[in-house]
Amino acid sequence: MSVRLTITARPGPNLKRAIVEAVREGKLRTFETYDRGRKLRHKQRATHPGYITLEWRAPDLLVEVRGKGEESQLLGSFVSRLHARFGEQVESVTLRFA
Repeated sequence: MSVRLTITARPGPNLKRAIVEAVREGKLRTFETYDRGRKLRHKQRATHPGYITLEWRAPDLLVEVRGKGEESQLLGSFVSRLHARFGEQVESVTLRFA
């Protein structure tokens, strides 16, 4: 099962690029990137299994959270980090269960 989010960014820099750069520079230490910055996974994969795909379609960031049985841990962690680090850059978040 997966959960899809559409994150509408306020005018400004590319939100996906900002998230990926924060992860790579160690400013967002909860996650790690792979697949050339298209995917994130939680560093504690035992308690937060699965991955997150990111796709930028200005002004929206399309996010898909794919868990291995339990998406809520991974989803909660991503949304809390998004709010804490990038809250001022986000206009709205739409959540869809797929």
